[in-house]
Amino acid sequence: MYIINHYRINNNIMQETAVNRIVALLASQQKGTITVEDQQELDSWATASEANKRFMIRCGNKELAAEALNQLDNIDEDSAWQRFLEKNDLAAAPVVTMRRKPWRWLVAAVLAGAIAVGAFMFWPRNNKPAKEPAVLVNKTEDVQPGGNKATLTLGDGRTITLNDARDGVLNKEEGAAVNKEGDALVYDAGKGNAPKEKGPLLYHVLTTPIGGTYYVSLPDKSKVWLNADSRIKYPTVFSGRERRVEVLGEAYFEVAKDLSKPFVVKTGELDVEVLGTHFNVRNYSDESAVKTTLIEGKVQVGASDKDPVVLTPGEQASMDAASGRGARVAAVDVEAVMAWKNGYFEFRAATLSEVMKEIRRWYVGIKEIVFEEPVNDKFTATIPRNVNLRTLLLVLEETERVHFEIEDNKIIISR
Repeated sequence: MYIINHYRINNNIMQETAVNRIVALLASQQKGTITVEDQQELDSWATASEANKRFMIRCGNKELAAEALNQLDNIDEDSAWQRFLEKNDLAAAPVVTMRRKPWRWLVAAVLAGAIAVGAFMFWPRNNKPAKEPAVLVNKTEDVQPGGNKATLTLGDGRTITLNDARDGVLNKEEGAAVNKEGDALVYDAGKGNAPKEKGPLLYHVLTTPIGGTYYVSLPDKSKVWLNADSRIKYPTVFSGRERRVEVLGEAYFEVAKDLSKPFVVKTGELDVEVLGTHFNVRNYSDESAVKTTLIEGKVQVGASDKDPVVLTPGEQASMDAASGRGARVAAVDVEAVMAWKNGYFEFRAATLSEVMKEIRRWYVGIKEIVFEEPVNDKFTATIPRNVNLRTLLLVLEETERVHFEIEDNKIIISR
């Protein structure tokens, strides 16, 4: 398994203090304040090995760095640095403090694949000759990441493309007014037309495409974040004894408390029942398991004819998608489960097929993924979701266990 968390350090190769020293020298060089003695030290380090030399070359790749710098406005660099310290148990280590402006170029280098430290600089290399660490791609064919995109289907069947719609009231259905507020859909209960006393409930369907995510505040004020290639169906007013919605794909819920009306998420053959809590459900049609992960509160999960299982925070229930059988409850890394909502890909010992499945859901227009030869290695990585496809593949290539080409919106994979 090849670990490429951006700053995973192998102390057998270099001590943490030495890492900090090299990073500090690079920062001084970038700012133009490096002394003659420090430049000599950096030059000596750069020529000490081929790995060091390649690292320096990639740090100086202005095209990649400039490309990544354009994507940094949506990234909190200080939080990212603190996240690294906590994930790698380095909170007490003498690490150079990250400052936003002086370190901006360094974060850009990370995003550009220049400092995939775990795989490139500090991870033991194999003995075979390294391939040129570059994804072959025509610049006009590079694929941009996804964003806030969704379609709303109203009760009468009309559809609204939300990323093209203007802010304001989109429609007034029975029980609620539907408003677009920036990249969010917000229901204002009681501001719509009066619901019919005996008529059937009207339902809305929010659908995200490949490469799309969206946020909706439901009529009861419950909050839902929808991942790419997903849909949620819900009534315009919650009447009766429960609040029931249906989900296909992946969604994160923060349910408004209402002790008189349990909140039920139907996903495939399973029901997730809560009173008020935070949880994530995942039920993609191309995956064999339905997964429910509890972040806060308590939920029970089960098929209608099975005894439900009760989850506590940090636990995940995994069940067969077709039958609801084979419930397995286990503790999971909540941060990894929630990475998609927080703007990251978080791969944990994932096969390349699993990695590419996530990539295909997020980058629009990928027609085909071709494995020219099998790749059996597993990958662990944390990569921002707002980088373009070439940048993401560059980070994966730093393992020297896989090589990518993009041609006619097709990703070709080899070793």
